[in-house]
Amino acid sequence: MPCWLADHPGDVETIRYPKRELQHHHRGYNEIERAGAILARLDVPHVQANPRTCRLLRTLFGWCSRAIGGPLDEKYQLAEGDYLDLTRPQIDALPASPAPAG
Repeated sequence: MPCWLADHPGDVETIRYPKRELQHHHRGYNEIERAGAILARLDVPHVQANPRTCRLLRTLFGWCSRAIGGPLDEKYQLAEGDYLDLTRPQIDALPASPAPAG
């Protein structure tokens, strides 16, 4: 799959039909077949650098971090970034592991 993609100037979650956009540029695009290749190229720290954008992805990362007992730290803007309003209380209800002594 050729890499014609560039940084979206705003929040990618505002793209109304992202799959249709990908299919427009790459005939036969199939998200199931291409998921591994896309994830391998995804620069998550860059995508999550703006704390006001990509709330869905940050919500997923925040929930997973808390579910395994991790903190909501600065990585991926988990501490200060925006989350989905519906899910944030669920994330906050999950216990975080205590900070390591030292």
